[in-house]
Amino acid sequence: MRFSGLFVPKTVQEAIEAFERANGAAFYVNGGTDVLVVAREKDRFDGKLAIDLSNLAELKELREETDTLLIGAGCTHARIAADPLVRRYASVLAAASSEVGSPQIRNRGTLGGNIANASPAADTLGPLALHRARLLLRGPQGARECALGELVTAPYRNALLPGELIEAVRIDKLDCPQRFFKLGRRRALAISRLTVSVSGRLTDGRIDDLRVALGSAFPRPMCFPEITEAVQGERPTPELLRRIAAQTAAKLPEIAGVRASTLYKQPVSQKLLERLLGELFEVQYG
Repeated sequence: MRFSGLFVPKTVQEAIEAFERANGAAFYVNGGTDVLVVAREKDRFDGKLAIDLSNLAELKELREETDTLLIGAGCTHARIAADPLVRRYASVLAAASSEVGSPQIRNRGTLGGNIANASPAADTLGPLALHRARLLLRGPQGARECALGELVTAPYRNALLPGELIEAVRIDKLDCPQRFFKLGRRRALAISRLTVSVSGRLTDGRIDDLRVALGSAFPRPMCFPEITEAVQGERPTPELLRRIAAQTAAKLPEIAGVRASTLYKQPVSQKLLERLLGELFEVQYG
C-alpha cells in the first residue's frame, strides 16, 4: 500500500479542495480502522492522496436539537457510547457503539467511517435505521441531506458523490424504553452475525411508536414501519408480540434471499425479537 501523500486539512472546505486538486486520486480517512483491511484485499488506495479528517473539530460536534440529536461524523464510538444525550435518547446506538470491536477500535473508529464503509455487519447501522437517521453531506457539488438507506446502497457500497464526505448524522430523539442485542460468534471482539434494536412505549396500556430494526441481516439498513404502524394503539399481548416478531423475521428470505445463513438467522431473529419486545412492554409469555 503506497499513498501518493498525506494531507491533514484544518477545515472541511480545505479537505474538499484537496480532493479536487488531486483530480479524484484521493480518499478521506476518518478513523481509518478499515484502511489496512481494504488495502490488503484490493490495493485500491495505491497512488492516492490520503486526506485525514481525524482532527477536524467541525466533525466532532454532538448536540441536542428540538426533536433530534446531531452527531458529528468524526465522533468516535467510545464517545457516542458514553455521551449522556445519546444514552438518554438513543440508548440502542450507545449500546451498539459500546460493542464495536475492541477498546482501541472504539477510541479511534468514527460513526461517519462506519457508515461510509457500509459493511452489512456494522453494529451501528441497525440502531441508526431505527432512529431514522439522515446524513448531512458536503462535497464539491455543495451540501445535501439524505436518508441512511439512500446512502448505503449495498454491502460495502455507498452513494457518496466524488469528493463528498459525511459531516454529521441527524437522528430522532426517542425518550422511551429501548433494547439492543448483538449476536456474535463469541462474547467480545466479534463481528455481528445479527443485531436487534427495538424501541417503544405504552400509552394508556397501548403500544405507541413501536420501532424495530434488524442489523447484519439485509444488504442495507432497513426498518419495516408497515409492520409496527399496524399495531399502533393495540394492547401488547403475547400473541401480538409473537406476530410482530414473525412478520419481521419473514423479511429476511423475502429481501435478502434464502442463503445458508437464513436458516439460522430467521428463527433466531424471531426469538430474539419476541424476547426484547417482551422486555420492552413487560409481557410474560406462557
